Amino acid sequence: MKRSKVSRLAPEIRQELERLWREGRFILDDLLTWLREKLPDASRALMPSWTALGRYLAKYKISFDKIREAQAVAGHCVEQLGENQKGEVGRLLVHLLSALALQSFNQLDAEAAPLASKELMFLSIAIKNLTIAEKSSVERELKLRRLITAELKEKLDTGVQVKERAGGLSAETAAAIRAEIAAIEL
Repeated sequence: MKRSKVSRLAPEIRQELERLWREGRFILDDLLTWLREKLPDASRALMPSWTALGRYLAKYKISFDKIREAQAVAGHCVEQLGENQKGEVGRLLVHLLSALALQSFNQLDAEAAPLASKELMFLSIAIKNLTIAEKSSVERELKLRRLITAELKEKLDTGVQVKERAGGLSAETAAAIRAEIAAIEL
């Protein structure tokens, strides 16, 4: 199946067209005029019609609304769960939104052919690489937290030793503080 004429436009022109439409200041006639000014050398065969532009923007609006709704749901979930965006819930929601965005943009041009097996292979490799990168990022964060915790414990213990030697702490108080320091976890 053939892709729509709007889908075949250069990505930067299509993105600008979508942005202008999202702002809501332009009607289809204005957008078509803008497009004709932007592409004065385009032949009639390459220029989308009013109807084709309307169909494309209607599909785009549905996808855009789904993404906006998913973002609102994700924000609400994060807010309700009291999690920050760097937590596990935040990571899962980012993946959910990424998948939804990919699905929405793939469905944006229903006339386009489905993904070929080669494209699916590259997509799966990209997902695998993202997963590996995220895993190493989490491992790096945990290692950094362990180092910071170890440094903090060492500095606190040194401070307790200094105060204890100076006679500012009793042996019992110093022992209690050391027990609290030892209990510090990530």
